[in-house]
This record gives sequence, C-alpha cells and structure tokens, in this order.
Amino acid sequence: MNGLPVPNALCLNAGDYGYGIFYQDEKSQRAFENGLSKVDDKLNKAVSLSQLITMMRDIAYPATRMPKLLQQMLSEQNENLINMVFIAMFSAKSLFIPNELAADFMKETATAFLTKAAHEQENASLQAFCLDKALNFIFDKDNLKSCATWILEDQVTIDGVKLNSKLTVDHKYAIIKSVYNSRDFSDDEKKKLHDKVFAEDTTDRASKV
Repeated sequence: MNGLPVPNALCLNAGDYGYGIFYQDEKSQRAFENGLSKVDDKLNKAVSLSQLITMMRDIAYPATRMPKLLQQMLSEQNENLINMVFIAMFSAKSLFIPNELAADFMKETATAFLTKAAHEQENASLQAFCLDKALNFIFDKDNLKSCATWILEDQVTIDGVKLNSKLTVDHKYAIIKSVYNSRDFSDDEKKKLHDKVFAEDTTDRASKV
C-alpha cells in the first residue's frame, strides 16, 4: 500500500482470532455510494454496508448520505441486507438527521424504497416489503398525494408501473393519519379519503383511528 507506514506485524485472521472495526476513508465512501451495486460478492457488500452504518452511528459518516446507499440496491434481492439498511435509516431519522434536513431525507428515502418496489414486479414478497418500508418515511406532499390516489383508485402505481402489491388496512390508516396532519390537503380531500377507507372497514378498530 503505497504511502502508508510499514506495519510492525501482520495477523492472518483465518482462524477468527480477532475482530476490528474499520472506518472507510472519504474516497471509499464515495466509491460505494456510486458503485455498491457493482459489488458481486455478498459478504463484501454486507461488510461494506455494515462499516458505513457503524460509521454513521459513530458520527463518522453523514446520515444524510444514507439514501445514496439505498439507491444502489435497486437490483438487490437479499431482503435481510435491505432490512439492515432500513433499520439504520429508521434510526437515522430519529437520532442523526437535523430537523432542517429531515424533510429531504424522508422524501429521498421514501422515493428510493418506492422505486425499488416498482422494480420488483416478479418478486411479490420483496415488493410488498419495500412498499411497507417506504410508508415509514412518507410525509411529503408529492408522495402523500400519490398515496391518496392509491387509496381512491384501489391501485398502487409508481412511475407508471401498476404494482401487484396492495395496500393493507394498516397502510391505509397510517396514510390517513399523515394526511390529516398535513396542510397540503383540503378538508374535503381528507373527508373523501376518510369515507373511502372507513367504508371498507366496519370493525371496532376503525372507530379508534
């Protein structure tokens, strides 16, 4: 490794004798933000993501850049790996994102998950998984308007793609709550959505929402 001091010793860790936490330099961070999808080896990809998530938690990697990693997972089929990123981003929105940057972070994250969902027409389980994760970050006007249309039309459509996945009752309730907390919907629009959702659920639970 040119330019670096010669180490005093090397420890071959094939026998798992030790463990280290390693930080990536800025150049490596940018490389993964722009090319993580090109890493074919599953273990290398998981280790790289784990390093960046650890760095985020240690305030050594900006949480605002996490959506860039998610955008690199468009073709990723490993649900556990995607869930690892989701958990980190869910934690980031509560602990590491400044209030003035939260709206952009949430919208960027939601859009990335929605794009991933639209990409998974042949994988029903992963599509439903990504749609569910996206709804945890949808509070912006554009995405909320799309969600309202999904409810009214009984069809989830993303970037012109009609998804096979459907909104669950819990999804609809979560959307309704966000809509009612938004200033981007008129009272008439809120009532229209309310009537649509509650017309389809006559259980006792509906009266508690």
